[in-house]
Amino acid sequence: MRKLVRQSGERNYALKVRTLSGTLPATGAHKGMARRPILEMTFASNLAYIEIAVAGCCQVARQLGFTDDECTDMCLALRESLNNAIVHGNHRGNGLTVRVRLSGVQGRIEMAVRDQGTGFNPDVVPDPTAPENLLKPCGRGIFLMRHIMDTIGFRFPRGGGTEVLLTRMARPQPGCQVPAHADAHGDRS
Repeated sequence: MRKLVRQSGERNYALKVRTLSGTLPATGAHKGMARRPILEMTFASNLAYIEIAVAGCCQVARQLGFTDDECTDMCLALRESLNNAIVHGNHRGNGLTVRVRLSGVQGRIEMAVRDQGTGFNPDVVPDPTAPENLLKPCGRGIFLMRHIMDTIGFRFPRGGGTEVLLTRMARPQPGCQVPAHADAHGDRS
């Protein structure tokens, strides 16, 4: 585990990064398999750490076979989730941390972002496309995550906080063929 310290104004903020070495499982190996974390980060509720986490996500996503365009989309979803965790979950709280865990196999990535806040009800988040919300400067994060990622889920652990779970499958590229024995998500029968 590496521990990096960054000076930010009067405070020092620690960033803990743990990477998993070794080769990635082959396509289809995720079916019924427990996924191992490829990258884990824990950092203070400081917006400055978002880009570090996003850069790590892009590296992992490329290793898993995602294109640059897919990486850009997923990194937007991760940015939104991290911003929500820091600003809305932890209220930029001193002493509160955000944890990011990336795992996956070739062609599939799972991202988990966990804060230490009080939680929220995702069913009552206002629709940003409603006429009364169109001009509001915020409220589009979950909307974007839902449209970019294949799945989005929320967990509310007993100890408090919210964990946002994001999953995305790589899209077949023009000229590439999906094997006949794979379903639309690349899962092999």
